Amino acid sequence: MQRKHPASARQHHPAHCPSCEREFVIATELVDFLDEGLFLIRLACTNCGNERVTQLEDAELELLEQAHVEAQAMMIEDLAVLHYSAASDAA
Repeated sequence: MQRKHPASARQHHPAHCPSCEREFVIATELVDFLDEGLFLIRLACTNCGNERVTQLEDAELELLEQAHVEAQAMMIEDLAVLHYSAASDAA
C-alpha cells in the first residue's frame, strides 16, 4: 500500500506524477549539470509512462531516492506476506 502524504506535499514531491497523481516517478537520465547542486533530470512515471525533464536540487534527488528505497522495502514486505500466505494455504 502506498503511503499517503498531504495533497500539497504530494504535488511538490519529485516522485509525484502530475499526470496520473501517483508516486511512481523515477529518474531515468541526468540530462545536464546546471550549477553546483542543481541538475537537469529526465523523470518517468512507471505507472502511466509520462516523461518530463525538470530541474532538481540535491535535496530533491535525495527525496526521490528515499521514495524509491521505501517503495522497494514495501514490495519486499508484500512479497514476504504473499509467500507466507501461500505457504499457509499449502499446509
